[in-house]
Amino acid sequence: MGVVTTILTSLLTSTVVSALLVTFLKYTYDRRLLELTHSNQVKLAQLSEDLQIVQDAVLERYKQRREVLPKIVEGVYRIRNGARELNVATNDFNQLLNSFNAEIRKLEVDLYQHRVLLAIEDLFPIVHAFKNDARTFSALTSDLIFLGQSEPEANIRHTKDQRTTVYAEIDRGYNEITEQITSLLKEPVITQPDRSKP
Repeated sequence: MGVVTTILTSLLTSTVVSALLVTFLKYTYDRRLLELTHSNQVKLAQLSEDLQIVQDAVLERYKQRREVLPKIVEGVYRIRNGARELNVATNDFNQLLNSFNAEIRKLEVDLYQHRVLLAIEDLFPIVHAFKNDARTFSALTSDLIFLGQSEPEANIRHTKDQRTTVYAEIDRGYNEITEQITSLLKEPVITQPDRSKP
């Protein structure tokens, strides 16, 4: 009977040790699983928060585009049309020139107010150059008005040629700005998330 007792004792000990080992391993596994689940939930919550921040920023930028860029196109369009009217006008220069200069001032205000957005969208250089061309066109038109009162036609030909060249730049600038803004308004705003964070 000593052998049976020894075998039974060994089996019982082995069963108890196995049961304890299984319980310990299950407890350790469940604890680790709980830790991982919690860690992943925290990461998921952070990612969700980051995604919401990015989404809000994207929507804000899209809203700014929809509010600001059509105003820029309108101003550029009015200036181009004003330059065209001045380019073909035979009289009423002063009234047309005053209206033209008022539109340039409105565009300048928009450039000041929306400088950052225009820079982000890579529009500032071309809109600013357009505004400068319009200012040059205005100055040349003023020169023509002044020279036309005292100089013969042959003496003002050079100024007229310069103005024609600047008008061509205004027309080209208008087309470029309109094309770029139209393209921006068609595409969705996409911002890449910062992946440098762990």
